[in-house]
Amino acid sequence: MKMVLIVIAALVLGFFSKVIYDRMLDSSESKTFDSETIDFFYESSEEMKLDNSELEKISKLVNSSATHDEILLAANLVDKDYRYTDLSLVEKYFKAVTTDSNRDLPIEIDENTLMTKVSIEPYRGFYAYSLDALLSPEEIEEFIAANNTKEDIQKICDAVYFSKYQKSNNVKFHFVWYDLSEEIILVNNLDNEVCP
Repeated sequence: MKMVLIVIAALVLGFFSKVIYDRMLDSSESKTFDSETIDFFYESSEEMKLDNSELEKISKLVNSSATHDEILLAANLVDKDYRYTDLSLVEKYFKAVTTDSNRDLPIEIDENTLMTKVSIEPYRGFYAYSLDALLSPEEIEEFIAANNTKEDIQKICDAVYFSKYQKSNNVKFHFVWYDLSEEIILVNNLDNEVCP
């Protein structure tokens, strides 16, 4: 059983981020960018100096499968190099995205794994996953060894650390895995050094 769980976990770690990202952007399955995010743009339009046509364009982006890069650029929250232009508005944007993202959680990744929490801030992102198992210390060591290789980390980088705003602002992402007792099993940290 423990070897099966470790093998499943290894497969999940390699592909979970891309699945989550796709699910979060696929409006037919899960609306990541939802009412809070759209409300943010309308409430902040004067501060951002957005006219009605720009607001309409952003609203369409938010309701589509647009990336954060596209939305941040359209709203002038990043410059041409994707560096933040107004940190307080960027914070409000990510707060709205976080609220919308957590509305759909937990999301089942596979039969043994749930994504339980998301928190996105201008310079940090946090993703929490729960394994449907209590692992012994030996099983935790095996889980870590099976899911923390250079190849595993590169797969996560490829799946979630590809946005221009992330790299330009050296956003740090933390992926934390818990077991049923809510003990931390594994933490993967991503930034510009880990994901060049």
